[in-house]
Amino acid sequence: MAPASVLFVDDDVELTEMLCALARRQGWQPSAAATGQAADAALAAGPPQLVVLDMLLPDANGADLCRRWRRLYPGLHILVLSASEPPWRDGGYDHAGADAWLTKPVPRGQLLAQCQRLLGLTPVGT
Repeated sequence: MAPASVLFVDDDVELTEMLCALARRQGWQPSAAATGQAADAALAAGPPQLVVLDMLLPDANGADLCRRWRRLYPGLHILVLSASEPPWRDGGYDHAGADAWLTKPVPRGQLLAQCQRLLGLTPVGT
């Protein structure tokens, strides 16, 4: 079985390096993009199984990216990892098509559990 592929899309380079290292320790195949444009190129080259997406990027709105990717890559799993609360928590209804939303900072175990769930993997230790 091929390792799970995960694309981390966030302009915080230190965070994406940490997330990629964490993913590698899980046996996954991580990659990173710091801009919407770089993420679009990575997806066009061959979409991963999971994208972990920040909402605030220097060149794009994460919600717009999420909606577009949902149309272009219907099987793609999208986990939003953002410093902002989900819009529906305040009575909004638009979750941009994400499969899940976590608010930064997030405990490492919670992040891994969501990624494993979306990837269809059995959590380590169970």
